Amino acid sequence: MVLSVVAMSTGGTWFSLLRENPPVLKACWRLTLTALMQIPGFAWEWYSHHKKDPALFKRWCWSIPRLILTGLFLGLHFAFWSWAVDNTSLTHSLLFINSGPIIIVVRCTLLYALSLLFYAKQRQKICGEPDTEIEMIDVDKKTNEETSQESEGEAESWKKLLTLQHWISPESYPPTLLEGVGTLLGFSGAALLVLKSSSEQQMETEIPVSVEGDFAAFLGALMFVLLLDSGSSLRQWMPLFIYTFPVTFVASVFLGVASLVMEGTTFFGIH
Repeated sequence: MVLSVVAMSTGGTWFSLLRENPPVLKACWRLTLTALMQIPGFAWEWYSHHKKDPALFKRWCWSIPRLILTGLFLGLHFAFWSWAVDNTSLTHSLLFINSGPIIIVVRCTLLYALSLLFYAKQRQKICGEPDTEIEMIDVDKKTNEETSQESEGEAESWKKLLTLQHWISPESYPPTLLEGVGTLLGFSGAALLVLKSSSEQQMETEIPVSVEGDFAAFLGALMFVLLLDSGSSLRQWMPLFIYTFPVTFVASVFLGVASLVMEGTTFFGIH
C-alpha cells in the first residue's frame, strides 16, 4: 500500500525529470514496471482461486475482450498524461489529469437530463405509486437476465453496449448537492494553486503552459473515467491482481507498440 501511494504521488515528477525521453515510451516503462511487480500477486490469486472456484477461469476467459478494452483505456490515460507533462507545466498537467470527478458529475447530470427526455413515461411509473403487475414483470426480466448471463458468460455484456438502455437508464439520478459542491470546492482549490504558481514556474524557465498540453491532460482524465466504467463490473467478482495484471500488461504492450510506431524507438533502445 505504501509503495502504491508513493508511486502514484510521484508519477508526474518522474515524468518531468525524464524530458529527454519520448513521452509514450516513459508511460510504457511505468506500466511495464507496474505489471512486473503484480506478477507474484496474480500467480498467488490464480493458484488459490483456481482450486476454490474452477468456474472463475471460464468466466475470466469470457472477460478477456473487456480486459483488453480496459487496458487500452489505461494505456491512453498514461500516454496523454506523459505527453501533457512534456508540453505544459507540471501543475497544470496534475490539475487536469485529476479532473475525473468533474467529468463524472457532468456525465451524471447529462445522463439524468437524457433520461428525462427519452424515458419520461417510464420515470413516471418508477417515481409514482408502485404497480404490482409491473413489478412482477420487472422481477421476471431481471431473473431471466441473470440466468442468461450466468449461462452465456460475460460475452453477453458486449451486446448490451449497443443498446440505448446500457448508456441511458430510466432510473438515472443527478449527482447530489454535496457531490457537486465537493467537486467544485476541490477543483477550485487546485485551480487557485495553479494560478498562484504559474508565474513562478515561468520565471524558473519551466515549460510554459499550453492549451495543447492542458487538453491532453484532460483527455487523460477522460480515459481514466472510461477505465473505471469498463472495469467496475469486472471488479465486482474478479480478484484484485487477476484483474489488474492483465489490464496493466495490455496497457504496457499497447504503449510499447505505439512508441515503436510513432516515436521511432527500437526494442532495445530509444533510437
